[in-house]
Amino acid sequence: MFQSIAISPLFFSNISEDGKSVFEILDLLETETILSDIDKSILDEYIEVIPQITNQYVQLWLKEFQNHSTLTGKNIKIIKDVKASIRTQKDQQSLKTEIALANANTDWKIILSDSSTELKFKFNNSSKNILKEAELISPNLYLNPNEESQLINASSIISKKKGDKFNLVSWLKKYLMSTTKIELKDGYLQSPRALKNLGKILGEIGSIDSKLPVEIVTMTDKARNIKYDRKKKMHVIVDDGIVIKNEITSLVKTKKNENLFITFIDEKININDRNLQTDNFFISLGHSLDAVTENNDVVKQFDIVVTKK
Repeated sequence: MFQSIAISPLFFSNISEDGKSVFEILDLLETETILSDIDKSILDEYIEVIPQITNQYVQLWLKEFQNHSTLTGKNIKIIKDVKASIRTQKDQQSLKTEIALANANTDWKIILSDSSTELKFKFNNSSKNILKEAELISPNLYLNPNEESQLINASSIISKKKGDKFNLVSWLKKYLMSTTKIELKDGYLQSPRALKNLGKILGEIGSIDSKLPVEIVTMTDKARNIKYDRKKKMHVIVDDGIVIKNEITSLVKTKKNENLFITFIDEKININDRNLQTDNFFISLGHSLDAVTENNDVVKQFDIVVTKK
């Protein structure tokens, strides 16, 4: 959701057969930017498929989409390097245009298609060579994306416990695209695991857009080292021997991020949540940065909560 995706005309035929989920799917499609070839042939195919669709709401959505996109260009992203012509329904099953659009897209590599086509590709031994980076999504998966999918779930909770496997940075990557800025806030970045994961996240951001403004907010050493001693019933300083400014400065020197800023907070009360924010999403990270090893092993429990702004 809130992504740029390629959609097969077959997808619309498929969802029209399921009255239970059609409204939910159409609502989600309103949030997407739809990829098109330079000649807009795939958009014309959406109109050609209307007579074959029995669901009046899908028909209406397609007609309104065509009128709106033609007049304003909103919700359409033209991929200039992709040329295509209008296909027969049989030719559409190869997904040639959709695969070209997805793989040429600079952001997500997602194709929405029908369930039967997804199954054909799933059991085709050469599917990886055909799809390349593109991910094929059926209507059911579109409504219920799994953790490994590039699909964004605008409101989700990830819960992990010790002993689980979780590729934190790979999962987070889909939220780092198509934003004008990123803020990562965590007062406890001093641990080797947290620093390692921070480095991976910065690496992903740098590979997406090296000029993207990124702000890291964490506590000063003094603020971080203040602990409450229950026996003494007072706050004391327990120096962990780490100079966080040096650690982060050393880390960012190895990355491509050209617009990276570091803010140090002196009071714990001003940084009581660990989160990552983009233009569209607020992601509460919990203890995840310090809980996932380089081999994606979860060493302690954490919850991640995604909320649409």
